[in-house]
Amino acid sequence: MFLMCTSNMGKIFEISQNYKNEGSYLSKELDAGMVADWGVIRWTAEIPSGTKVQFFTRTGNTENANETWSDWSGPYTKADGEAIQNPPAQFLQWKAVLNTSKEQNSPKIKEVAISFLQKNVSPVIRQIIINDPEEAQESNDSLTDEYYQEEREQEQSSRVVKSLIDARRVQRRMIRTARWSAEDENRDILTFDLFYKNVDEDNWKELSKDLKQKYFRWNSEKWPDGLYHLKIKVSDHASTPANLAKNSEKISEVFVADNSGPLVKNFNTKSTASTGSELTFTIQDKWSTIYHTEYVIDNGEWEAIFPIDGISDSQVEDFSLKPGKLTPGSHSLVIRVYDRFLNVGFGKFRFKIE
Repeated sequence: MFLMCTSNMGKIFEISQNYKNEGSYLSKELDAGMVADWGVIRWTAEIPSGTKVQFFTRTGNTENANETWSDWSGPYTKADGEAIQNPPAQFLQWKAVLNTSKEQNSPKIKEVAISFLQKNVSPVIRQIIINDPEEAQESNDSLTDEYYQEEREQEQSSRVVKSLIDARRVQRRMIRTARWSAEDENRDILTFDLFYKNVDEDNWKELSKDLKQKYFRWNSEKWPDGLYHLKIKVSDHASTPANLAKNSEKISEVFVADNSGPLVKNFNTKSTASTGSELTFTIQDKWSTIYHTEYVIDNGEWEAIFPIDGISDSQVEDFSLKPGKLTPGSHSLVIRVYDRFLNVGFGKFRFKIE
């Protein structure tokens, strides 16, 4: 006889060589990751003459087995597989009971296999981001040059016109980008369908189908100016049988589609002996703020101009221009203005210097 002591908790075990015809082994709790249907239990064992092995199973939804778990099911006696009789749950525990009628013989378990199928849950879209056309795009998603957006120039000098308004950016001002995040607890393959509508419309229109990536670019040139929603529908049908497939959808925040240039209006001229000539005008854009304004008198060079309040950050801006010494007679003023989406508008006026 041997005595074995343990700590935490303190116990004393007696180990003897006395023959016992039955013993049992209790597995640890097996975790399916989420609620699952449990399939078949099968095992490989050596079963000498006069011995036998029986298996039992129970399931529950707590990490440690307790009174909330199901009762033991079994016994299972077919080594090549028997259907587990416990209800669906996240955790399963099995127990093997070994019997022998001969002291010199004992069964030996070599392997136990449990199959399960997680309950399919709906994939979820967590966030949708609609980028403005002038925003720089990430280069890590292998975009073609067709959709490349240059980063906004940080040059502060308003007189450096060419560095502020790049021709390629103007041409691609209608390219919009949507990005989103999505997840699926079953780790299924996800596909995405995109739809859009104006906030004043009732019906959704299809934008793209069966996307695998979590971003999409489109040209908003054919969209009337206004406020829009984007709806993204996600589905796991690509890796799930049709009768079990799940889907969900999410609608974006409102975003602006603006393909029209600002308007230049309320042009006026006045002249005094003390201040000389002064040209005033107003620029207005219905959907976005004024970004950059420049002018040319007669056949001169383009010059940048700030609004009266000093900052172009509103949808309506007032301007005052003192052209300096001009010869008496008729002159022309051309105003070119860009909004935040780089749509361009023009104002063309004639005025006279006495």
